[in-house]
Amino acid sequence: MTSHSPPVSPEPKTLATPDGVRLTYFDTGQDRPGRLPIILANGLGGPVSVLRAPIQGFASDRRVLTWDYRGLYGSRFSGRRDISVAAHARDVVSILDELGIEQAIFLGWSMGVQVGFEFARIAPSRLGGLVLLNGVAGRPLEGVPLPGVPRLGPGLLSLLSAYPQLAGRAIELALSAPGLERALKTVGWIQRGFPSTDLDAFLKDFRTLDLSRYFELFEALIEHDARDVLPEVSAPTLVLGSERDVITPARSARTLSQKIPRARYRAIPGASHYAAAEAPELVVKFVNEFLAEEVERKAGALSRAADHGYDTAEFLRA
Repeated sequence: MTSHSPPVSPEPKTLATPDGVRLTYFDTGQDRPGRLPIILANGLGGPVSVLRAPIQGFASDRRVLTWDYRGLYGSRFSGRRDISVAAHARDVVSILDELGIEQAIFLGWSMGVQVGFEFARIAPSRLGGLVLLNGVAGRPLEGVPLPGVPRLGPGLLSLLSAYPQLAGRAIELALSAPGLERALKTVGWIQRGFPSTDLDAFLKDFRTLDLSRYFELFEALIEHDARDVLPEVSAPTLVLGSERDVITPARSARTLSQKIPRARYRAIPGASHYAAAEAPELVVKFVNEFLAEEVERKAGALSRAADHGYDTAEFLRA
């Protein structure tokens, strides 16, 4: 990503999912020959604004897609719908089908990591590569290294879900507190690299959330577990862990990479859970290097092998 690159504003679009959710997604719309598009899956409660810098970075090389999770921001709905992690993965399939895209790179951040594993489960042939940033395969509260969170977190979340208006007032007080940014950086929740303007945009968007739906999604997320999928992942995989992540520690990311066949691991120095905002240049650099080596180069070699009449299945095994 270079500072002189023109700004990229992905176009918001909508589609109707098979179960009737009006889904909002974003598309830079710029196909690049020989480059698979990349679809970015956000963290829970993350608006598209928090992905501004990675979108800008990737868009110089490939088409970029992202979307608002069902129930949040532009993808709100009334009544009852499936809000499981698997439902979000099916929404990815709906987006790709809508655009006529056969295969894409999937980059999941935080909650998006779990969505990525469900996408790998239900549509492995559509997955050209998998990038996992600051996340786990399931039951995310179990690995949070903060006292009491694994044991008390689910109960507290249920309480907040039962009283969303009260929770909303408490959250608004917290977001409006003087010195919030300084406090978040002092405790290590975010790092100095998180631009103040991006944090302000994030918090402004977060205030618009339907908290009842947000807590429903949160409860579904902490119960989700895709660890059974790990040995079956066949797509080239890159796992990224941030050295100062207090939510999903780097050691969890490294362990995750060891459970996925042929996965690579890279550490992001000095970044927190919000590496996508704090160190977007490094994230984009690591991902592009990985894709060039493990996806585009091998795809080109495979194509040449097929053109020369070689057994491509044997080529892949080699």
